[in-house]
Amino acid sequence: MLKVFIYIPAHTHLDTNGTTSEQPKSTSLRVPQDVINPSTGTLYLMRILSSLPLIGLFMASYFLYQKHCVMKSQYAKLAYEPNSACSNTTCSRLAQSHLNSFILMSTLGGLGLLIPALAILFLVEQLLNCCCC
Repeated sequence: MLKVFIYIPAHTHLDTNGTTSEQPKSTSLRVPQDVINPSTGTLYLMRILSSLPLIGLFMASYFLYQKHCVMKSQYAKLAYEPNSACSNTTCSRLAQSHLNSFILMSTLGGLGLLIPALAILFLVEQLLNCCCC
């Protein structure tokens, strides 16, 4: 897990209940790189591994660890909790809710429930390529 040091710049923070507050520049936070930059190649690899049976369960445990241990320890340095509703992109990318879809997909993939869905999507794609110009 490659980690980077970042700062959340001073911004007007929007809480989940709709209130705004002025927040100063944060201290140095050490977070996983794929949380800050979601277009990295490692994230694509993690998505593929998450859809595989049994390996997906290990990936789900990795994402749970990342959500509960790594991010919580970094949130303790802040006076607020980052959320996806905030207008600051760095703050919104640190929201824990972004990891929920990865945890769900990894769990379903690890149990083998994504294989039929992927097979259907592959079949539809092949039919569209065959029938359409």
